[in-house]
Amino acid sequence: MATSRDCPTRKSDVISKLETEQYVWVPSADGDGHTHLVPLSFHWDGGSLWWAVAKRSRTSLNLQRAGEARRAVGTGDDVVIMEGNVTVRVPGELDGNLRAAFHRQARWDPFANADGNVFFELTPKTVMAWRDESEIADRHVMVRGAWRC
Repeated sequence: MATSRDCPTRKSDVISKLETEQYVWVPSADGDGHTHLVPLSFHWDGGSLWWAVAKRSRTSLNLQRAGEARRAVGTGDDVVIMEGNVTVRVPGELDGNLRAAFHRQARWDPFANADGNVFFELTPKTVMAWRDESEIADRHVMVRGAWRC
């Protein structure tokens, strides 16, 4: 069993992963409980996770109905799971700097289809991170929107 990372190291690793990974796993469910799971490109702005989807897609409709989300970044042996409320944004409401930042991290331009896409912003309330079983007991690095370290 590996040695557990301390909280400051784990937080630093979480932020690094959010700044460098390209895809986030996005689960959702419709009102009847039919589930859906897709990997989507994302951008981390230092406080919120952003992604864009077609406004009439199953993912978009499910998330707009639910109003909250759980997202996973990484692999089973180095995962970050984030939970929080989601806010729907249309491209016209967004800061122009988001386009370049999103393109830099996500490697595509969701603004190119501005009439067809909506953006979702998740500001985390809870962030969990672990690499192996030794870290599961102390996996919460953010609770109620505040970093623990």
